[in-house]
Amino acid sequence: DGMFSMTVNTGSGTDTAQSDATGNLNVAYADGQTEVIHQPLLAALIGGIGSNPGDFSTGTAGFFKAPIAVGGKINGINASGQMVGELGYYASPTSAPQPLPTPAGATVSLSAINASGQITGFIPATNGNSFPGTVLFWQSPTSQPIALKVLTPGNLTIALSINAHGQMFGMSASLVAGDYKVTPIYWADAMSTPRALPLTFYYTTGPSTVGPYDPSNAFTIADDGTMLVKFLSDSHHVSAVFQAPASAADPVQTDQTILKPLPGDYSLDVEAVSANGMLVGTSSGAKIRRGLWSNAAAAPQVLPDISTTGVRSFSAINNGGTAVGSFSKDGILFVPVLFKDGKAFDINTLVPAGTTDTFALALLINDAGMVVVAKGYPGAPTQVSVLVPR
Repeated sequence: DGMFSMTVNTGSGTDTAQSDATGNLNVAYADGQTEVIHQPLLAALIGGIGSNPGDFSTGTAGFFKAPIAVGGKINGINASGQMVGELGYYASPTSAPQPLPTPAGATVSLSAINASGQITGFIPATNGNSFPGTVLFWQSPTSQPIALKVLTPGNLTIALSINAHGQMFGMSASLVAGDYKVTPIYWADAMSTPRALPLTFYYTTGPSTVGPYDPSNAFTIADDGTMLVKFLSDSHHVSAVFQAPASAADPVQTDQTILKPLPGDYSLDVEAVSANGMLVGTSSGAKIRRGLWSNAAAAPQVLPDISTTGVRSFSAINNGGTAVGSFSKDGILFVPVLFKDGKAFDINTLVPAGTTDTFALALLINDAGMVVVAKGYPGAPTQVSVLVPR
């Protein structure tokens, strides 16, 4: 219930550890190395001491087992390893995908799966689909889908995230003068009418029906009700969170909480939220830095970075504070990155020796430490695989 400290006499010096107000453990070793263990009660025990380097750390080949090829793009994975993606539902990373029950004649895009196996998806308004734009909810992979209610009939409506309580978060978008006018929407459960959150913004349309980028990590709901959104304001990236109402009868939040960038910066792109409400993102100003917020009200902590230039992005963070993302110096060749215990790893150095595949993207991570990786480019991953820790 409070702070604690520890002193360990090692025989060759003294190690010390001190908890902080955010619940992290700050360790100082006798040889001068330091380490920050995020959420130590949830963190996995692994070998090696973090030293907060400013560049890629070389990992230990064999940290993960051999990659498991799964085929098409994966959009969601829960702590049990159940997954959903463009080919259907996977009972585990080694299972063949199976289609879910769907309305006759419909092609469905599955977007998310929660801890109990509840699934969300939608019928895209393309390819001659029957019932275009319908948003669907499955109580289990074998149940018949429920069509969710929409905010505005005729709008492009998508549910992109579902938490452990069955609360869902997505968007309702209408085309206005060549741009999509996007309103974040929240469902308290599968039977409720969605409610609009008080934020409306525009982004330019592209080849996709939902804009030039995949918005799935821009509309995410955590188990504690934290809802993450991203938008542009005066050409700056802005990230905000809402808090889900305590019950379906309670009013929605009247204003969003704007997350603050790292000190001295002016732009913030928070890209992922864990089930317990931790957030990670990229803060920009005179230089670009990565940050972690233990919750929306906490001061950001600077994470190790892998370069002072280039394109970086986060894609997911788990409850232990381990995050994944990608990095590119030239916009062509990408590297998948794992951020753990104050160090940044090239994931390709963590796979067993002799692995023939070289991955470019890290897409998802679950609380068991499974990482979904892929070749290709952001927005167009190919040859998707799952890495399972040893």
